[in-house]
Amino acid sequence: MKTLQKRFGSIIAAFAVLGFLTIAPAASVQAATTFPVGEAGIAAYVKLNSISQANFDLATQQFFNSATASSTYMIGIKTYNAADYNTVFKDPIDIHFYLGANGWLVAYLLKDEISSRIVNWNSDQPLNNTLLQAAINDATSTIGVSASSAINYYDFSHPTANKMTLVRESFAEGSTSTTNDFDVTVPGSVLQASWAVACAEGTGSTYTDAASLSFDDNGIARSWGNPFIYGNFVDNYNNNYFTANIDHKITLTRRSDANYYAATATLLIYKTN
Repeated sequence: MKTLQKRFGSIIAAFAVLGFLTIAPAASVQAATTFPVGEAGIAAYVKLNSISQANFDLATQQFFNSATASSTYMIGIKTYNAADYNTVFKDPIDIHFYLGANGWLVAYLLKDEISSRIVNWNSDQPLNNTLLQAAINDATSTIGVSASSAINYYDFSHPTANKMTLVRESFAEGSTSTTNDFDVTVPGSVLQASWAVACAEGTGSTYTDAASLSFDDNGIARSWGNPFIYGNFVDNYNNNYFTANIDHKITLTRRSDANYYAATATLLIYKTN
């Protein structure tokens, strides 16, 4: 058994952790009457150096799959594949965008979508290149604009949050191990905790029990015929499983009859003093 311990009081660089990201809204974005604050959930945003009608035209013609626009802003949708292990299962996800004439570009999930869907399974560095970050980079490249700020994150569903951490564990393809686990201790107040599981073995019903996830030795999820599954760490009463400042163990297990790739990610959104 391989045990990795992630304590967010002291992130160890060798661990694959996207940790201690400060998430705070760009005031102009949050205050903009044209931004759909009531619809957005987890988001990444960047300030552009400039934006012109030509950039808007390129966004419509070459980037968005669909879009609605006015003279001052555009809201578009671009479909991404968060994973592409074979030609059958691609795990499509719609990334929503806000592009404003004031120079703000925001990529976001809707508030009723599970936040862990921002995990980019295709990336060689999935913790340092979320699907939202990849989408923003694609957008700026395609429409020919440059950014004047770094990419930042904000959760419109939890406006008091100021930290986000993403932890990932996986089995290498060909490995003989069947169980990997890690410990998590979250400081402050846990506002939202979600999980993601991916596996690359079989088709259709043969994914059954290909990978499973548990929290503090209690079963959370099994891959029941789907190679990509997502959910929140909540009990049957929709109460958050995570308790702040207490060690919790997350375990990923795969079947022992095949040495296939499997991975899990945990996304934590929380508030520290």
